[in-house]
Parts: sequence; structure tokens; C-alpha cells
Amino acid sequence: MRDVADNAQAIFVIGSNTTEQHPVFGSMLRQAARKRGAKLVVADPRSIDLVEFAALHIRQQPGTMLP
Repeated sequence: MRDVADNAQAIFVIGSNTTEQHPVFGSMLRQAARKRGAKLVVADPRSIDLVEFAALHIRQQPGTMLP
């Protein structure tokens, strides 16, 4: 996790409310986006906390995923 937070230039979070389920890692991702300028992309129908720091929020419609 530290490697991703410290070195990734882009981070893609899909279907995970990371700040709620993994608060330490969620904080690391927020700091990576805010302080280092890492590009954060969030794909989630909900407006989770990480959306505030995301360069892009992909808000798919619930029930539209193909099996």
C-alpha cells in the first residue's frame, strides 16, 4: 500500500469505499492526490469521500454491469 501511495502516478479505485473500509490507506490515497498530484480516478455510483480528490468520478448506473 505504501508503494502505491508514494509512487503511483495514477490510482484507479472501483467499487470500494476505501476511506470507510481502510481508513489508513484511504488517507494515504487522499494525500497522494492532494500533495503529490497523483491522478485519482474513482468508479462508483456513490459519491464517496475520495471523489473530492478525484480527477475523474465515473458514476455508473447501478444494475448496468454485464455478467
